[in-house]
Amino acid sequence: MLSFVDTRILLLLAVTSYLATSQHVSE
Repeated sequence: MLSFVDTRILLLLAVTSYLATSQHVSE
Protein backbone atom coordinates (compact mmCIF):
# COMPACT_ATOMS: atom_id res chain seq x y z
CA MET A 1 0.00 0.00 0.00
CA LEU A 2 1.35 3.38 -0.97
CA SER A 3 1.97 5.90 1.76
CA PHE A 4 0.68 9.47 1.65
CA VAL A 5 4.13 10.78 0.68
CA ASP A 6 4.50 8.24 -2.13
CA THR A 7 1.13 9.33 -3.51
CA ARG A 8 2.14 13.00 -3.44
CA ILE A 9 5.38 12.20 -5.29
CA LEU A 10 3.53 10.23 -7.96
CA LEU A 11 1.00 13.04 -8.39
CA LEU A 12 3.80 15.61 -8.64
CA LEU A 13 5.57 13.57 -11.32
CA ALA A 14 2.32 13.10 -13.22
CA VAL A 15 1.53 16.83 -13.15
CA THR A 16 5.08 17.77 -14.16
CA SER A 17 5.10 15.38 -17.11
CA TYR A 18 1.62 16.57 -18.15
CA LEU A 19 2.64 20.23 -18.07
CA ALA A 20 5.86 19.48 -19.95
CA THR A 21 3.90 17.63 -22.64
CA SER A 22 1.23 20.33 -22.97
CA GLN A 23 3.87 23.07 -23.26
CA HIS A 24 5.77 21.04 -25.88
CA VAL A 25 2.61 20.54 -27.94
CA SER A 26 1.49 24.17 -27.70
CA GLU A 27 4.76 25.45 -29.16
